[in-house]
Amino acid sequence: MTTQRYFKIVFRLSIVIGVIAALVDANNIRQNYFTERAERYDLVVTSQRTFDCASKLNEAQLSAVRNEYGFYDVAIYGCGIGEGVGGKTFFVSDDELESHRNGNFELTNGEYLDPVGSITCWESNLSVLAFAFFALNLLGTGLYFLFLLGKWIFK
Repeated sequence: MTTQRYFKIVFRLSIVIGVIAALVDANNIRQNYFTERAERYDLVVTSQRTFDCASKLNEAQLSAVRNEYGFYDVAIYGCGIGEGVGGKTFFVSDDELESHRNGNFELTNGEYLDPVGSITCWESNLSVLAFAFFALNLLGTGLYFLFLLGKWIFK
């Protein structure tokens, strides 16, 4: 096998492996994106249900769970996320309850549902592609020089 033919094979192989690595990375990014989006959506829905539950509580129930900062721990009454005393908490304010009762409380504007890192998907794929391409070419060149060294030693 000639030197030129060897480097052509290594170069073509590095392109194929780089593309495969980029596709695998793209699939992982896609899966992480949709998993994170689903988790955020579940959190928004759970929070919305918690506010629905909390807005049905009367003033006597709310004043019993008011803390020193003016927030109500509605998890004690089994609203939404929390489990009550000794479990998780969910604090709401007077303003949030009032605006939810009036129907103009918007929990999210849609931007919250989009994971922050989704824009860098192509940048990540290109970096994986470049790394695989560089690493395989470096490995191929190193192996070729080891082969030449062995040929020189055992000559």
